[in-house]
Amino acid sequence: MRRRSFLAAAVAMAAMARPAFAQVNVLPFIEPQNELERAMIAATDVGSGEAERDAFRRLFLRSNVALALSANAPDAPPAQIEPRPGYRTCLIFTSSARVTEIMGDGTPRIVLTGRQALERVRGANVVININRRPFITLDAEGVEGFLALPDGRETSAPQPPAPPSTGPSQ
Repeated sequence: MRRRSFLAAAVAMAAMARPAFAQVNVLPFIEPQNELERAMIAATDVGSGEAERDAFRRLFLRSNVALALSANAPDAPPAQIEPRPGYRTCLIFTSSARVTEIMGDGTPRIVLTGRQALERVRGANVVININRRPFITLDAEGVEGFLALPDGRETSAPQPPAPPSTGPSQ
């Protein structure tokens, strides 16, 4: 009798697990369409390290990205969504085409450098490429961390050491 109850319970649990498993919403992977998206994938890969993340941050700051806006005016405030109660976030995408793919053609946006987009949303949370894998979330402190990087087209590659000094020059 115990064995039959155990089997019946196991079958019932398996039946209950299937619908829950079938309802799992798996985000689709992006097919990288530009250098920024390739760097984003490299930075979020399981085996990535600080060098890949730093390369992505620097490339993001100087690349053109699309910031979702609340209205079709270039000076409109950034659009914000509330993915969970009490948590509001702005949306940035790695290209205007990515906005269209994810949010639709009618979504108001402005194309700026990553640095300009982050300056515009300063103090807010951000999701980069929402509803796709990979995506990146930044809280206000994370936004500041990106913006703290030096401006310009610097690279994260180490500079060769300076030649040893041979004494005072004349």
